[in-house]
Amino acid sequence: MSRHRGLVVLCCIVCLLMLTAALPATDPRLDAPSVGGGDDSVSGGWDSIHTVFNSNAQSESELDPEQDNDDHDRSSPDSDGLTLSVERPLEAGGETVVTVHDQSIFSSAEHEILVDGEPVGVTSDGERNVSVPYTKEITIGLSDEPLSKTFDVQTDGSISLDKPVAQNRNVSFSLTVGTTPLPDTRVTMNGQSVGVTDDKGRVSARMPERVGSVELVAERGPVTANTTVDLPPPEVIVTSPVVLPGLPAPVSVTADGVGVPNVTVSAAGAATARPTRTAARALCYRSTAKPQS
Repeated sequence: MSRHRGLVVLCCIVCLLMLTAALPATDPRLDAPSVGGGDDSVSGGWDSIHTVFNSNAQSESELDPEQDNDDHDRSSPDSDGLTLSVERPLEAGGETVVTVHDQSIFSSAEHEILVDGEPVGVTSDGERNVSVPYTKEITIGLSDEPLSKTFDVQTDGSISLDKPVAQNRNVSFSLTVGTTPLPDTRVTMNGQSVGVTDDKGRVSARMPERVGSVELVAERGPVTANTTVDLPPPEVIVTSPVVLPGLPAPVSVTADGVGVPNVTVSAAGAATARPTRTAARALCYRSTAKPQS
């Protein structure tokens, strides 16, 4: 029995020796794998390679943190797939078209438009006409979405006069902001009120009976317009080809090519006649004319 047990032990020892001989021996001349790469690499164990690779991947991500989100930021809509735009330019008192575009192919809902927080109507096919208030800026948004934008409004007006312009004459002119008429706007001339524009932005005023210039100013809230009007001296012309001493001579008084009424014409310093287109009893080609006060 002990003999049989000894044979079994001997067989096990032989098997272990054969298995050991079959495995490759570790060469002590080989170094452990390096970690990190480059000049800063350090020797370590094989088990550390996986951890180092993960650490390097994390470092590259930290070098460019916006790389993953860059394309998303460039194509992001204003709010949940919605974009809002207006037709330019925005002129005070005018109108503009607000467009709401939904990038979702499954949505066909219309949206209520807010102007400075007040509802002005619901879009139709994504568009809505809105009036531009008399303010320097306007905020347009949606009542059912957290989406709004603020835009600058043009408030610089202009005054355009009808020609001709002369003393003691009614002159009509129009007020606009860009191409938009400016109605219900008070106009002053040298600080004195001369009227209010109609629904087409037009008004008329009588020019003073003097030579010089006048300043026209129009204001409506933040909208302003002004211009300076020159009133040159009238021109006196003797209309007869022949002028004889002691006989009447016809003359005309014009300003900007149009006759000026109710002026006194004098020759050689003596007042002779009025109104315009009357006779002067003197031989004088350098006559003067003054509007009657």
